[in-house]
Amino acid sequence: MSIEQTLREAEAERARAWQGLRDEVSSLRQDLTDRPIPQRLRERAIDKMVDAIDGAGTMVRDNAPALGTTLALLAGWSLRRPLLRAAGWLWERRPFAKR
Repeated sequence: MSIEQTLREAEAERARAWQGLRDEVSSLRQDLTDRPIPQRLRERAIDKMVDAIDGAGTMVRDNAPALGTTLALLAGWSLRRPLLRAAGWLWERRPFAKR
């Protein structure tokens, strides 16, 4: 193979590469025209939120007894003073209490 042939083949390869790059850029521009970046970001955020909500729903379904127990314990701990006062009041007013 002569140097001229090698140079022509390299030039043709370079021209094909440039054309491929131009096609990619043109395709990217058209794609961005069809769906701009803000729209893509909005759609992705919505998809992520839907996935998170689905995941939370699955987690609640799978762990409902544990979550219910935890919430009941938290409510009991938060309301412990009023509950203890009410229990004391009821204990003092029980029938047949020794006074």
